[in-house]
Amino acid sequence: MPKRKYDPIRLIPFNAKQHHMSAMKQLFGFLLILSTAHLSAQDLSAALTVVNPETPAACPDCTHMPDMYRDNCNGRKLADLVRDHLRYPQEARDRKAEGTVHVGLEVNAEGRITHLRLMKKVDPALDAEALRLAEMLKADTRPWKPALMGGRVVASEYVFKVPFVLNPPRLQQGVASPDADRR
Repeated sequence: MPKRKYDPIRLIPFNAKQHHMSAMKQLFGFLLILSTAHLSAQDLSAALTVVNPETPAACPDCTHMPDMYRDNCNGRKLADLVRDHLRYPQEARDRKAEGTVHVGLEVNAEGRITHLRLMKKVDPALDAEALRLAEMLKADTRPWKPALMGGRVVASEYVFKVPFVLNPPRLQQGVASPDADRR
């Protein structure tokens, strides 16, 4: 029977395959650290942000909602913000520019919006207006409810979609709007 090899540090049976995998993990970790060494603090925090958490972040008006209704509440509250504060830029109207701008809102573990980034651009004037609306969200002092991943609070990114439509469809007279029962 061959003599068993033992790891001298942990005094457990030595397994060459596990040792090789452990060395690979350490090497990968070292390379990851080297590759992020040139990143700024902002870029690094964005790299550590969870994009699809188990439970998404909730805007301040939706923190009391159960998890299953929170995303719908976020959408309604953000649509209300767009409806109440959107100013369609005249230069974009002149160019007949329309589309949906996507702005990424990074919500940190404390529930504060820390970074904004344009994820989908449409037109420079529309992009600037969408960022202005996102800045309004960032300026709000009320914290968001942070996202959860594995039961732990994590930083996450929420996509804020700002639609720009030149001639929105009008409802026919006498036909109730889909939101009439909510008002």
